[in-house]
Amino acid sequence: MPVVALWAYGAFAGGYTLLDGAEKYSMDLAAIFNSLNWGVVGELYRPAYPEQGDCLLYLGTGTLLLAGVCLASRTVKLRSAAPTPVRALPTSVWLASVLLMLYALAFQLFVAGHSLIHLAIPEVLHPLYGRFRVPGRFATPLVYALLAATVLCWGALKPRLGKWWWLATASALFLQSADAIYSSRSATHLVEAAATQTQREAVARFIENRPWSGRVFEKVPLADLEQQRLIDYLLVQHGAKVFAVTHAARLDVDAVNRRMGYDRAQQGDLIIASEPLQARTCRYTMEALGYYWCLV
Repeated sequence: MPVVALWAYGAFAGGYTLLDGAEKYSMDLAAIFNSLNWGVVGELYRPAYPEQGDCLLYLGTGTLLLAGVCLASRTVKLRSAAPTPVRALPTSVWLASVLLMLYALAFQLFVAGHSLIHLAIPEVLHPLYGRFRVPGRFATPLVYALLAATVLCWGALKPRLGKWWWLATASALFLQSADAIYSSRSATHLVEAAATQTQREAVARFIENRPWSGRVFEKVPLADLEQQRLIDYLLVQHGAKVFAVTHAARLDVDAVNRRMGYDRAQQGDLIIASEPLQARTCRYTMEALGYYWCLV
């Protein structure tokens, strides 16, 4: 049904370009145990590709604690007290989650950063993989299913564990909260905030006291979108009204050039690019913050 819905919405209409991102953004089977330094446990292993960090699937330290107790209960005298994690949810939920996980593997098999199987994506599936930048994120429903199954299993153990159930629950909540606090301190917005003043000064130096239209044309690498977001915010403070942005994630060169719209830039428009601008008449230029700035 999700595929049919995407088709009806038009996700598979038009052309596409299959880059090498499918395998680099695929899922690692051990990802549910690796916080990628977004949790108190830290990074248990380094992903095979840095891009795999774009699909954070960590269950959380507290959840892993409860899941471990639930699994242990199946081998001790508490066996009859809790359902197995598999039986805690309907079969249809597990089936859909596993199918999406298989898609997330992208015909690769990585375990704790080690490549065990590497297969080429069949040509018939190129349209399906070519339209989604990070296939590993399709394993997210499986993570939610594991979370739900752990909660249901843990709830069923309450009558047998007594006060120990409350102690373990409090410990899990503490660990899960610690993960959230730790990750918020490591979040990208804090890194951006540290550089805000430098970027604010650079944008003001280039824009202030110069007439411009408020139209911005941008061509930036995919990895720079977070930083570009802050620059866009600062430009809005200086009167930016229209943005035309392309980052070439799944487009060929000609398509990028068409969408970029350099040829449509008029006097007073601002162009920001990651490489020197060719054949452009710029009244003012600046090379700052890793980009080339041109005020037409």
